[in-house]
Amino acid sequence: MKKNRHIDFSQPMMQSYAAILLIMYQFYKILIRQLFPLLIIVLIQRKWMNVNRAMFFIIPFAAVGAKYGIVAFFRYRFYIKGGKLIVNKGVFKRSKVEIPLERIQSVNFEQNIIHRLFNVVRLNLDTAGSAKNELELHALDKDIAEALSHKVLSFKKKMSASIDKQEHFQERKKEEIFRLGFGQLIKVGLTENHIRSGGIILFFFIWLFDNLRDIGLDMYEKTEEYLPQAEVFLQSLFVVVLLLILFFLSSMAISMIRTVLQYYQLHMYRSAGGFIIRSGLLNKKENAAKDQKIQIFKWTQNLLQYWTGIYKLNLRQASSVQVSDKSSLRVIGLSQSDVVKSRNYVFRDFIDDIDRLEHESVNVYYFLRRFLIWSYLFIPFIFISFYIDSPVYPGYIIFLYAFVVLSTYFSFRKKRYAIGEEMISLRGGTFGNSQSLMAIYKIQSVRMRSTPFQRRRGLATLEIFSASGGIQIPEIKTHIANTIRDYILYKVERSRRNWM
Repeated sequence: MKKNRHIDFSQPMMQSYAAILLIMYQFYKILIRQLFPLLIIVLIQRKWMNVNRAMFFIIPFAAVGAKYGIVAFFRYRFYIKGGKLIVNKGVFKRSKVEIPLERIQSVNFEQNIIHRLFNVVRLNLDTAGSAKNELELHALDKDIAEALSHKVLSFKKKMSASIDKQEHFQERKKEEIFRLGFGQLIKVGLTENHIRSGGIILFFFIWLFDNLRDIGLDMYEKTEEYLPQAEVFLQSLFVVVLLLILFFLSSMAISMIRTVLQYYQLHMYRSAGGFIIRSGLLNKKENAAKDQKIQIFKWTQNLLQYWTGIYKLNLRQASSVQVSDKSSLRVIGLSQSDVVKSRNYVFRDFIDDIDRLEHESVNVYYFLRRFLIWSYLFIPFIFISFYIDSPVYPGYIIFLYAFVVLSTYFSFRKKRYAIGEEMISLRGGTFGNSQSLMAIYKIQSVRMRSTPFQRRRGLATLEIFSASGGIQIPEIKTHIANTIRDYILYKVERSRRNWM
């Protein structure tokens, strides 16, 4: 490895030849996604299923993709000059990208099946102020990728006066702090959010329905043909329960597959003042998160995870736009001690302050407002349902109304906040639990807002923003919100810490 660190990056370099296949793969994937509804029509109407007709479309399609991949590969050059990583690329339009090395926050590796087949990696460069990867190198030999990563990190180390010899030693040392075993992986899959997976099934069929209708198939007419039979079936409680069980099992299967694909062989390491997270079955990813770039430390549990003692961790990093849970670095399957250990790494200077935090409840208006909204929505439908010639519909609606009211009450009971000398904590959850932690010196702005209904009750909502998004403290007394806002602004103005 040492000899590879002396690779001359000042001369323009190409990617591995495997990049041609990967560029072609991306091209085909985008095109197939756009033409997917048309392909469904071809499969449904078999009169179009002809070998000669199929080849008439497939051969030009493949030829265009191959030519695009080859041209894109040979026009892609990268090199380092003047403290910048410079990339020349483009097929139909030439472009030149220059990224100062000091702006690069992390260098992440990724390997799918094609990468592993050719022993190459995809290199993703994440810069300060970007919501997604600033630059992507499709395929590099492992040695070259590691040498480039070392070159970038070495340059940053020279530019930073805060990194001493001890941290230089830590960079070479990688400590494993968490590993997700296969048994725990299955447990995680069984306790995932199956409602979300069920939503994926529903949205897929809705999307397919709309696309087939746009192409010309009269889906409404076909739906009306089967509607009377469907109404008869739904009046049977046994059929409804059976459909719910099948839907739940399908959702669970999707959750299990997604979990295994995403979190297989998940490892979490501690290295160079940050975390390295590696996971994936078909598509292996290795992402890094520096402590200084982590703005919000959040853990969550749904009801099943609460019963089994499983935690999900989200590390939200600095970005120019608000970062969602999906875009943040995620680790799942942790125990409470793993979460505390990770938290103490990120907020090692404020451990005592976190332990002293005392959480306060939000105002009861948080529950009352939502209760009234749901009541206005459901009560008219409950009365209307009694005039329908079926005793089943009122029961369904009343059950759903009771469920959302109970959910709202649990959400109110768990919504709590705490302001310490250096830390802010927000707890929440409905049937599960969650907690978000933010260091005050990393706060970018504070906004206080109140609706006319809140002002009548002397209440306000406090929104606190960092470089990775924000947290919201709802329904608190106006004078308390003013005090918290002034305290935060005072602490931020006095702080001399680097927030990123």
